[in-house]
Amino acid sequence: MRIIGSERMLDFNYVSKERTGIMDLLAPERQITMFSSGRSASYCLFKSLKSPSLVLFPDFYCPSMLLPVKEAGHETRFYHINNDFTADIDSLSPLIEEADIIYITDYFGFRDNALFEFLDNRDIGTVIDRTHSILSVFDNAGDCELASFRKIIPVPDGGYFTGCENQCALTEESSLFPIIKTYAKILRYMHETTDSSSEIENHYVKYSTESERMISCSPSAISPLSSHIISHYPVKESAADRRKNYNYLYSELKEYCPLKLDSNSVPQSMPILIENRNKIKLLLQQKDIYAPVLWRCDNIISDYLLNLPCDEEYGIDDMKRIIMSLRECGL
Repeated sequence: MRIIGSERMLDFNYVSKERTGIMDLLAPERQITMFSSGRSASYCLFKSLKSPSLVLFPDFYCPSMLLPVKEAGHETRFYHINNDFTADIDSLSPLIEEADIIYITDYFGFRDNALFEFLDNRDIGTVIDRTHSILSVFDNAGDCELASFRKIIPVPDGGYFTGCENQCALTEESSLFPIIKTYAKILRYMHETTDSSSEIENHYVKYSTESERMISCSPSAISPLSSHIISHYPVKESAADRRKNYNYLYSELKEYCPLKLDSNSVPQSMPILIENRNKIKLLLQQKDIYAPVLWRCDNIISDYLLNLPCDEEYGIDDMKRIIMSLRECGL
């Protein structure tokens, strides 16, 4: 049975012969600096900013997002994220006058427009994490923006920032992280197309996990392989397929999902908030559906959140299988 989720495979059937306009989409009329990871891009961005600064950070986050900010020498305070993944303005208001920078996350590809309205005409710098919204198109932009490409595009490595000058000298690309991640993605492709044995599956999981531990904040350059895939990835087709998959999932699960798709957003995944999350996650895994938890932290959302894959390599039949499996799990 086809695996849904897990390590995304390296499939060159998705790569276009023509260059696509993803760079123009990400930062029109802005210079982009590319890195091997979103973590190194974040570190170099915050190293470029006045230090030490007080950075307001969302309390729904992955530790790997916060680490580069702290390693760059900045102080952080947290503002609360509500159950609908919008900022709690009441928790933010008392902090805003003291802070220099606010870190904003486009959760799952969606933009918190109410937060931008609140920040309008306030003297605070904005850094937007667009890891989940690389394919989304928004009218407003941050003073600086950053992202990891790997949550949207199936590349072994890659990240970027834009909006400020880079004061980090780029090294050569990391010698191990993208190589081992590439190996894992090739094994994932083999498992999907030629050999569905548990041995191959165990190997791609092993090497994928090992490669993740190798990511650091060092300012390493993006690998040539990832750079080529990113610049030739079919942006419009991928965005349309993701939106179609998400809309189908939402039509069946709207009571569990607080994010209805709008005209500007392209989803990274579908977040659902459910009881017995851990039990359902394991039951889905037994059906070869791997739904991750983004992210595990102290915010209460994390205890109920499950993310359903809606990547462009899947179709409506795969989405129907997810729904059927969830119903069989008692949802």
